[in-house]
Amino acid sequence: MVPYIDWTFFFSAWELKGRFPGILQHPEYGAAARELYGHARTLLDRIVAEKLLTARGVYGFWPANAEGDDIVVYADDSRRSEVMRFPMLRQQEIIADAKPNRSLADFIDLLTHAGVTCVVDVRAYPHSRRNPHFSRTPLMSALNASSIRYMWEGEALGGMRRSKPDSLHVALTDVGFRGFADHIASAILVRAEKRAPAMHALFLRRLGGIKWRVRALRIARHDAG
Repeated sequence: MVPYIDWTFFFSAWELKGRFPGILQHPEYGAAARELYGHARTLLDRIVAEKLLTARGVYGFWPANAEGDDIVVYADDSRRSEVMRFPMLRQQEIIADAKPNRSLADFIDLLTHAGVTCVVDVRAYPHSRRNPHFSRTPLMSALNASSIRYMWEGEALGGMRRSKPDSLHVALTDVGFRGFADHIASAILVRAEKRAPAMHALFLRRLGGIKWRVRALRIARHDAG
């Protein structure tokens, strides 16, 4: 079990903020972290060598979702029979601009109840240091476990777009809009649209100013044959 220990939370308990093993080289409190880690490993090695503790456990997976500040665990996917309830205060951190602060389980529950069958991730870099459970791999696994398809289209839809020197959308004085207009007419977005047809319409609605984008979309479709 020792190789699977995540020491990051051990250091957090001692108010040493940082991820392991990088925290051992921290310029401010790396020395303290190394000393603390050395003491912990000495004790842990003794426990293993002298067999002072015997690990025993079981694991299982159940459907669960939040209900207020409680986590409710159900017997099966019908979510009619409650197996256990974990009362706890969670997600108490105040986020700027009143943004929601939901766990991955809450997010999946919202999608399930809304009848969502496919999630298109448009982040150019689908990773999160602050909320690693919303990074590409864990998010895809959680969605697939709930029979929700995951698609990454960050290459087609993510990031900022620059206007091309030979842009056909010179009538658009805003360089940002012009860059998106050029991108919408590109082959890469047409390929993305073929993989997820509804994605394109949603993308257009969110940008606002529909008319010129609809024209660009028609041009792209025509160019794609």
